[in-house]
Amino acid sequence: MNMVKGIATAAVLAVGAWTGTGCSGSEVDAANASGGNVITGKIENGAGAKVELRDLRGNAFVTVAETTVGPDGTFTLQPESGLPYDYHQVMFNERHPLVIIMDSTMAVHVEARLPEMGYVQGAQITGSQFSQDLSKYYEKALPLQDSIRAITTRLQAEGDPEGLIAMRAGEFQMRADQWSKEFIELHPGSDAILGALEHLNPAVHQSTFKEVITATQQSLGHTAYHQAIYGELQRQVNARNVPTARTQPAGGLSIGATAPDIVMNNKDGKPIKLSDLRGKVVLIDFWASWCGPCRRENPTVVRAYEQFKGKGFEIFSVSLDSDRSRWLAAIQQDGLVWPNHVSDLAGWQNAAAAAYGISSIPATLLIDRQGQIVATNLRGPALAAKLAELLP
Repeated sequence: MNMVKGIATAAVLAVGAWTGTGCSGSEVDAANASGGNVITGKIENGAGAKVELRDLRGNAFVTVAETTVGPDGTFTLQPESGLPYDYHQVMFNERHPLVIIMDSTMAVHVEARLPEMGYVQGAQITGSQFSQDLSKYYEKALPLQDSIRAITTRLQAEGDPEGLIAMRAGEFQMRADQWSKEFIELHPGSDAILGALEHLNPAVHQSTFKEVITATQQSLGHTAYHQAIYGELQRQVNARNVPTARTQPAGGLSIGATAPDIVMNNKDGKPIKLSDLRGKVVLIDFWASWCGPCRRENPTVVRAYEQFKGKGFEIFSVSLDSDRSRWLAAIQQDGLVWPNHVSDLAGWQNAAAAAYGISSIPATLLIDRQGQIVATNLRGPALAAKLAELLP
């Protein structure tokens, strides 16, 4: 599943964990003295980094506390109001997320190394066992997802007449699915198991989804995160007799096909066309403000835009939002500075998503200067690699 979660992870280059000294020192003393509602940390290679504590409220991220990592690598996040029990996101430099499961009664301490890219892996977390559980899940899950994306990129670039590359991708997907289900089985009673659903397809693993949703209903059922996952399961159940394909949109669209035109209102309520960008390499990006994986992938897209915009690269972002204010707030918050943002504010009934057969997000299609689809669902470094090939 790569869909609606509030805060977990993006597949990025894995980094080794920094083995810290454990939960000790003045930072932890300060946390304990406060009685809770605080996150402290020591981040190797993080001096000067901006740190934000973000909550998913409704369908939008809201920053509830922020600070800067000190010269000695320490930081303290102290929100002014009490944190509700939920999945919360700690974001470093607006591009390195870490998930914390806590509420206002807890004092949580994090020790980790700031990676060059992506999610903070290998964190040692005290004060919230569920947060440490989730950290261990991602430590193994993320490299598997990286491998799947790398193999998929190779498959798209080279073709696979003998099916060997596809077989390899299937092997990694089976390992990823197995780890998610194994993690759930090994952590009964842990609210971290909700995070392990992210890399499972609800259409294939409905029983696991139902099991986890039921198990976490009492503790997390009130949260937007839990409700979004439940909503995705219900959509898959309702659509179980409707064939869909995540990497090959409906209408016969596949690699080499011409991307249908999209005409939709922009942020100012004025219609713009995808076809107006003909002659440029364009990433069509289906996303939404409420989609956690989309938001976590946005820093990668921003970096790609900054790197290649001068070479003829553009982004055409199609939002599946239904709330205009949340859509616009997410654009500003994530620094999506390109001009081509459109939405009909119809949510999952978005007309462009229907035309392209989009059944889960994030979903992307990369089209060349002639408007032909050359790749789909590129993530992380795979996007930059493909752009470097097309725009040397």
